[in-house]
Amino acid sequence: MLEKENKEFFGNTYSQNPELFVWEDGHTIAPDYVYHHFKKLVKEFGRPDITFHALRHSTASLLASRGWHPKDIQEWLRHADFYTTMNIYTHLDQDRLVERSERLTGILKNRMA
Repeated sequence: MLEKENKEFFGNTYSQNPELFVWEDGHTIAPDYVYHHFKKLVKEFGRPDITFHALRHSTASLLASRGWHPKDIQEWLRHADFYTTMNIYTHLDQDRLVERSERLTGILKNRMA
């Protein structure tokens, strides 16, 4: 186990810690560490300014556009309720709405003919 190896390597400087996200020496990784490094990477790679949290919204929307079942998206994002996933996190793609509209129009035209 890696924790055991780290305890042996760091000896009495190892920090016994119940937290999930810790450095090799057992000290807690600060909650804003990922946020700050994500911002640096976004800038370094010339990507649009986006927050780390916004990735959850993007994930929900992309999965929906790929045909994932809404309940599966809810479970993937580990939301407690369906409303949060579908009404807050999932944003419909405009191209997808146009495609669905055109498909519906084709169905209706065929039934009327």
